[in-house]
Amino acid sequence: MNEIEYIVLAENFGEFLGMAQECLERKDHKASGVLASAVFEDTMRKIATKHDLGAYSGIDKNINGLKSRGVMENLQAKQARVWANVRNKAFHAEWDKYELGDVKSMIEGVRGLIDKYLV
Repeated sequence: MNEIEYIVLAENFGEFLGMAQECLERKDHKASGVLASAVFEDTMRKIATKHDLGAYSGIDKNINGLKSRGVMENLQAKQARVWANVRNKAFHAEWDKYELGDVKSMIEGVRGLIDKYLV
């Protein structure tokens, strides 16, 4: 992908994150969690592709690969693992295992990942 494609992609991701934020404001952690998780997953795939990590082999391996290449710092990798945990809970309908604050943190963090790595 070229830089313009990443910018367009970031705008599209921003729309989904906006929907996640709206659900969050309605205190709907289920819908908000699923939307934010989908954007997080795809963002991590795009970051891995941009940094030539090869074929997607799971979010944990992507985080480890980005960290080992010095793309992601240790603290950011740890936070990404927390969001990956929320993602797993949201995608497996384990609604009682994450809260609004977890989703809020993920939305803010994913926006940061997009700004830092894709735009």
